[in-house]
Amino acid sequence: MMFKLASFAVSLLLAVSVFADPSFSCGNNPTTDELLAAEKKFVLPDAASPSRRSGDAAEAVTINVYFHVIAKDNTVAGGNIPYVLFPAIRPSKHSCAMCNSDALIQQQMNVLNQDYSRIPTGLSWRLVSVDRTIRPLWATSLTDGSPQEQQMKRTLRKGGPADLNVYTVL
Repeated sequence: MMFKLASFAVSLLLAVSVFADPSFSCGNNPTTDELLAAEKKFVLPDAASPSRRSGDAAEAVTINVYFHVIAKDNTVAGGNIPYVLFPAIRPSKHSCAMCNSDALIQQQMNVLNQDYSRIPTGLSWRLVSVDRTIRPLWATSLTDGSPQEQQMKRTLRKGGPADLNVYTVL
């Protein structure tokens, strides 16, 4: 548990440093009103407030997650996250399109939700969709803030400012 919290803290610090960079953009340009409305979901009541009693959990907030797998080809080596094959189906006889379940990604979302349910954050994540894009340039040669990265995010991004878009690349 301590390792998971330490890992989260390091991830949070890295995220803060990225967001502090004025050249960083997530491909979404929300208005000030949209940002304020999204931020209200994450503001916890003051600890001294009478509405906040010791041990109370934070207000429940569910974050919609849109997962984008960007690969140079359909192989795992090419960056594709494999579909989970059902044990009764032999991959040599059937294509993955016949057994598309995205279960591997959903399992990871379940782990995330289980871990966050152990602490009173009130946060949970809901996997809304998974899409796969075969684009060798995006999968292998993106750099932070590059025009290609911005184009990818503008093209693939879904949801609003309060939603999380996850992009996987090589």
